[in-house]
This record gives sequence, C-alpha cells and structure tokens, in this order.
Amino acid sequence: MVQLLLLPRDSRALWWLAPHLVTTWVVMGQRFILAMHYAAHRPLFSPKHLGRFAAAALNVFPQVVLSNFYGMPCGTYYVHHCIMHHQANNFFPYDISSTMPYQRDSPFHFVAYVINFMIHTMLYLPFYAFRKRRFDVGVAVAFCVAVYLAAFPLLYQTMPYFFITNFAISFVLGPFALMLGNYSQHIFVDPNNPQSNYGLACNHLNAPFNMLTFNDGYHITHHVSSITHWSEMPLHFIQHIDQYEKGGAILFKGIPFDDVTFNVFAGEKGLRRLASKVIQITPEHLSEDELVALFRKRLQPIASEATKLKAPQLSVFLLNQALWFGLYFAGFPFAIIAASGVPIFHALYFFA
Repeated sequence: MVQLLLLPRDSRALWWLAPHLVTTWVVMGQRFILAMHYAAHRPLFSPKHLGRFAAAALNVFPQVVLSNFYGMPCGTYYVHHCIMHHQANNFFPYDISSTMPYQRDSPFHFVAYVINFMIHTMLYLPFYAFRKRRFDVGVAVAFCVAVYLAAFPLLYQTMPYFFITNFAISFVLGPFALMLGNYSQHIFVDPNNPQSNYGLACNHLNAPFNMLTFNDGYHITHHVSSITHWSEMPLHFIQHIDQYEKGGAILFKGIPFDDVTFNVFAGEKGLRRLASKVIQITPEHLSEDELVALFRKRLQPIASEATKLKAPQLSVFLLNQALWFGLYFAGFPFAIIAASGVPIFHALYFFA
C-alpha cells in the first residue's frame, strides 16, 4: 500500500526497488513461500472459529493475492503443488516440475528447467486438473489465470513503475527461487524406482535452515505424508526410520538444499563434499567412492516409454508458448521475458 499510494508515479519510484527487494525477497521470500506451502496442505484458518466465508477468504488470500508479489500467478499454487506435484510425485510428463528428464548435474539443464516452469505453467495447470477430472479446481484455476493475464497488462499500462517494482522483477525471481528449491529437493532420483518417495527426494537433518523454513529439510517425510504438520515431521521420520533404510533414502546433515545443487554443479570435488555430509543408517556403510557413484547414477536423465510427452500435453505447451508471443505483440512488453525463454528452453533442453 505504501508503494501504491505514496510513491511518485514516475521513474523516481524505481529507487524503491532497493528496500523492496531486500524486504520482499531476502528477508521474507523463503519464509513466505514455505508458509504458503504448508498452509496449502493444512489450511491455517478453521470455519469453526471464523465462519465458512471468512476462513475460506483468509485461507486463499496468500495464494490468490500475495503470491503475485512472489512471481506466482494468482490461484495456481495449490493446483501446481498439491494436485500436480504431489499426486504425480515428480513423475514426468504429468508433473511439469519433474526433474526426471534433465541431466541434473548440468547448469544448462537447470536453466532449461527454470524456463520450462516460466513458459509452460499457465495453461497446463487447468489442463491437468481437467484431465484428473477435478473440474471444480480446473474451472477455478482457469478463471484465475484469465484474470491474471487480463489484469497484468492493464496494471502495466496504468501504473508502469509500480508494476515493474512489484511484479516484473518477481516474474523472474519467483520461478528461479521456486525451481531452485524443487530442483534441489529432487536432484537425486533413483532410476530403478523413480516413484518411490524414498528415491525421489532427500532429508536434511540437524540443519539450521530447518528452523527458518518449517522443517522443509524433511522433504522425503513430506512426500511420505504431506498432511503431517511441519512441527511433527522429525518425530514422523524417527518413528518410520526403518522404511527409510529399506527405501535407500539419502540423508544429509547440516546443509541446506541449495548447497546440494551447487556442490553437484562443482563436479567431482562437490560430490565428495556431499558424500562427507551423508548420514548412513544401514548396517553396512558405503564408502566415499560408492556414495559418489550412487550420486552420479541418480543424476542421470530418466526416460522410458511412460515418460514421453503425449500429443495433448505437447499441444498445451506449444499453445502456452504462443500465448506469450501473442501477449507481447498485443502490447504487453514484459511478456517478452517469457517469450524470449522459448528458444532458449528448446536450445538448452535438446542440445545442452
């Protein structure tokens, strides 16, 4: 409201970018996104205490209003994360944010992964909801996307500097932050059993970042039981530790998710640093060389007949790409951010 009502309406407003980016992204970014994440799984407000309408309005407010300031189009997060990501369980091609088809130790493929999220999400989410016969959710997210695509060009035309400060920068930072997190959480995928919760993610134990991220380091645990409250996940892990042993789960100690990705990108030395951070709960421990070999095996692209893009999905992807070019030529200049990502995505994905 300060930016909307008090800042000048000319280029001087761009000076507000400095405190805005520090406050919105450095201080609050990770915590807001993860607070919204867990609130999507377990609603914060109960109809019993507030009434049905008030509770529903407060529960959707972060995903419909606040999410736009973090590069996530209104109304899309629940469908993307709870319906698509968790139900498809990182399995490509149904989960558009799946890490399976990428060479996950390649920075170029990571860039393609981020761009894929940016340019293909809008139309795919309603399509996915309809394919899963979640017609109510499909209609709702289609309506939200339509409002988003109509409101943002209008907002840019009427208040361009407010738009740049609040939404244009976040349109780039949001996908990068979200996909860096998801990529790091699902960077090691067991090619022999890619749909196993114990083989598609990692747990991070005794890690300080858990205290700031609602125990987000217990990501295997979250996939095993997505409705377990974040405060109860360490206990859930301990109570079911035998399942982690049987499932061949990778457990790290003392490091955050993004450290895993950066060490993977660093090559052999980085993988050996990661090996030193592994907690082994099996009776027979793997050597450092065996751990590095395990990492390399789980970084490879996973492709089979089941993971091939089908014609309907491919059509939606191409239509979404055309949408960004259409918006740009219709007079919305910031659509060029997504439109320019289309050739980059194809070049990186197919030739990197």
